[in-house]
Amino acid sequence: MKTRRLIRRDVTTLVSLSLIAVGCSEAPVAPESEPVRLPQVSTNWQATEHHIVVTRGAVRAPFIQAIRARGGALERFHEEIGVSVMHGLSDEDAAAVAARSDVELVIRDRKMQWVAPRDLSFTPYGGIEPLGEPSEASFLDYQWGLERIEADAAWDDANRGEGALVCVLDTGADTDHPELDGKIDLSKSATFVGSSLQDAVGHGTGVAALIASNNVGTASVAPDATLCIVKVLNNFGETDFSSIIDGVLHAANVGADVINMSLGAYLDEKDPDNKALVKALQLAINYANARGALIVAAAGNDGLNLDNDPNKYIVIPAQLPHVLSVGATAPINQADYDELASYTNFGRTGVDVMAPGGDDVGAEEDMVLSACVASSGYCWWKGTSFAAPHVSGVAAVLESESTDNLTGEQLAYCVTEGADHIDTNGLSPLYGHGRVNVVGAVRC
Repeated sequence: MKTRRLIRRDVTTLVSLSLIAVGCSEAPVAPESEPVRLPQVSTNWQATEHHIVVTRGAVRAPFIQAIRARGGALERFHEEIGVSVMHGLSDEDAAAVAARSDVELVIRDRKMQWVAPRDLSFTPYGGIEPLGEPSEASFLDYQWGLERIEADAAWDDANRGEGALVCVLDTGADTDHPELDGKIDLSKSATFVGSSLQDAVGHGTGVAALIASNNVGTASVAPDATLCIVKVLNNFGETDFSSIIDGVLHAANVGADVINMSLGAYLDEKDPDNKALVKALQLAINYANARGALIVAAAGNDGLNLDNDPNKYIVIPAQLPHVLSVGATAPINQADYDELASYTNFGRTGVDVMAPGGDDVGAEEDMVLSACVASSGYCWWKGTSFAAPHVSGVAAVLESESTDNLTGEQLAYCVTEGADHIDTNGLSPLYGHGRVNVVGAVRC
């Protein structure tokens, strides 16, 4: 790996918030964690004016009439999973609706932090001239992650994602960025936050360009895949559960082969209301899985051992069934590329595979380089948010390689079976099934 440094142009630090740095040795070790360490992503939430309702069977006229009689209105109804979103109901009215025989549960929607503010920070770099081939991307020398997972070898030996559709649920995307121009199917894209797909903070842009790009400055895992952008997060990384559900269902209904969710929230398992919210979200995930989509999610950036969490938090969607959860690896000073990132969550119950996510405890170029919204430039990123799209790209290559339309379960099987075992031949408490490898997955 070449070590020449990028020339910094028009550097602006938009946000300067640090992660908890944890030391690593030459051998893979778990990040140190305190017995009662709390997630850095806020577990706080804000009640919204909406209620999520899960009905038993189809919504019928008497149900709608009962809602209206109490001053409520049906805002959205997802017939495919029996989930409705209502507004205008008091908690007393909601309780009365919940008592109906055709209703399974009613819960007030919650707005939460799904991407921490610190993870929206980046350092931008200026633009360059397009060249066209992945191997000719101007900044490829700094994309150590692509080399580590053998994406560069697969560009020559495998299909590069052609025919695969990957939907990115995030902060939107800079649709005019040189890396994404023409890569996004706008007819299959949608926003559930505001009126525009445009990404104001760069997170979704950076995630999307790691999956598929035009190879201008940065290459990608599956450069010939098609992207769809589903905006579900605001500029602060916040949204409500109903918007996440909307996004998952939209992606499934437009035929996504892969749904990338570089986002996550911590829920207290002891809170019965959280169980109701998870139930509604799980219905959407189950539906997407049944339609053949692989859901890929970030495992979280709080250095938590999810096998031993005395606080009883659940990371969603990462720890839900039918979700492939991704932790992060990173080098230190461009050495030991398969170290656990200092911030990554880990544990067999919370992380299925690892992928390059970058870190800032050593050299700047130990982070992940991808597109961002700063003057259509490029940025250093870090986080499990940027490990997840490496895995989504691997899945897109697998889908492209197959003569059949693979199910999400089949994609997940080959991603995990093809991973490189870093510290054990079995399921590791640190690395899960291992660090992903495109060539290994394709052989599966």
